[in-house]
Amino acid sequence: MELSKLSNEEKGNLAIELVKSLKSDGADISTLKDELLSVDLKPDDSGRVRSGTNRIKLGQLENDIRRAVEFINGPLHSAFDSLGVEFSFELVKDVFSGGSKFGELFNSKLHKDLSLMSIPASRTLIENSARDGLQEFNNVVSDGRSRFGYSVFDFITFEDGSAVFSDDGMNHLQDECGIFLSDPEEISLYSAHLKACDALNDLFGGYARMDWHKIFDFEKDGTFKPSPVYYDVLLNGIKNAKGKNDGKD
Repeated sequence: MELSKLSNEEKGNLAIELVKSLKSDGADISTLKDELLSVDLKPDDSGRVRSGTNRIKLGQLENDIRRAVEFINGPLHSAFDSLGVEFSFELVKDVFSGGSKFGELFNSKLHKDLSLMSIPASRTLIENSARDGLQEFNNVVSDGRSRFGYSVFDFITFEDGSAVFSDDGMNHLQDECGIFLSDPEEISLYSAHLKACDALNDLFGGYARMDWHKIFDFEKDGTFKPSPVYYDVLLNGIKNAKGKNDGKD
């Protein structure tokens, strides 16, 4: 079978049959990756099909991550510098998680500094100053932990001594915000949704019919695409409507 010669409808149907087969037979989908590249619906290793992206979740998390990067490279970096402790990604994650590495390093450094002081009054002055600085540092950390969850570090890397939200981090975030389908009926409904988009593109020629705004979205060139839809909710609605219509007969 040459997939390149299949129509979009045939490709969609083939993908659904593959998902159903994998779910029932427990087959390893990785062996079918090459064939699935030409199919509109591409199941992942778990047999799920991605139907879209939760844009609200994506926007909220992206904003949090970017603000976290600014905080880490700004106030938190300055707080590290004020204590004379080397700024590193390992220690940044440690203080955000409430770990003990930073505290151990601080106490070790303070003990070393005090061991070099022979005058008791000087030792007391240095120790009090260090403890005051530590309190200010903890205040900064507490502020950061109250604003950003530790999960931001799933998307942040460290490059040249600074926190970075890279393209790889953005790709990972988009994957995390994906809407995935695993139920064969929902996948079938999604396939029908895609086919409807193709039909409407042929029918309207890219004209944006706002009547469809709840179910369909539009590319910049005016072509239709599915809006992110919770297909389980949509499927239930269709079934309920069908039941009511059947009851009128």
